[in-house]
Amino acid sequence: MTHAGNMAPPRAKPTVPPRPRAEASPRGKKEDVRKKNTVSRRLGGGLVLFLLLAVGAVLFGVLFGVFDAMFRLETVTVEGTPETAAVLDAAALTPGDRLYTIDRDAVRAAVLRANPYLADVRLERHLPDTVTLICTPREGAYYLEVNGEWVILTRDLVVLECGCQPADCRTRGLVQLILPDVRRAVTGEYVEFAGEVDMGYVLDILAEHRTSTLYSRTDLLRIDSRFDVRMILDSCYAVTMGDCLDTALKLTLVEKILADGTFSGKAGAFVDISNPAEGSAILDKMTDYTILWRD
Repeated sequence: MTHAGNMAPPRAKPTVPPRPRAEASPRGKKEDVRKKNTVSRRLGGGLVLFLLLAVGAVLFGVLFGVFDAMFRLETVTVEGTPETAAVLDAAALTPGDRLYTIDRDAVRAAVLRANPYLADVRLERHLPDTVTLICTPREGAYYLEVNGEWVILTRDLVVLECGCQPADCRTRGLVQLILPDVRRAVTGEYVEFAGEVDMGYVLDILAEHRTSTLYSRTDLLRIDSRFDVRMILDSCYAVTMGDCLDTALKLTLVEKILADGTFSGKAGAFVDISNPAEGSAILDKMTDYTILWRD
């Protein structure tokens, strides 16, 4: 029999003291300080950058406002043509326009479109408020009779003048031109043919002729069709060119033929160069070349 008073008391569990919290090492403290300094520097740098950008924006706005107010269009001048009003109307420049936002190409295209007698237009800006339009007029090269009236043409068939006199045209060094039937000729516009004429081959012939050394020696250039091109040179040489092919070559060959001593003293001759491989020249002093092929 066991007595309760003699029972051994239960053993108490041993108490484990809490571990002391590890203190931060000196290296950890330095890293924390470095991170704080880095963040501070970033914030400070961002603030400085923001302030610089803000100041820059303000300065830019002030300068832009000053320059914008200064470089405003006030004066437009035109050089190279007496048709000042027509050029100004086509350019459509308005006082107060910003000088450096004017589109040069757009102005040039508008002026040339409205004034076909101009070969080119150049826009120049002059600070602080002036624009000059420098015009290059088309040059007269030929004169032509249209419905009993004589007109002056460029080499690309733009009408420059109407109502001129043949003698005045010859004095100015222009060449008489005969073309397929022309129905209409208006100053500043291209001639208008009566029938369905391919202007392309006509323009090709005129371009080659105008740049040839024979241009200054030509009294008459007659283009009846693409297959019939003729000239009168020095008032004493009748030249048959034939078709419109190889025009530059034919003009060069004619120049070489007439450079021969046989034609010294401007002895009259008929020159046939319609076949460049078999060009020929026949002397003829009896023909009145001044009226030949003008009917």
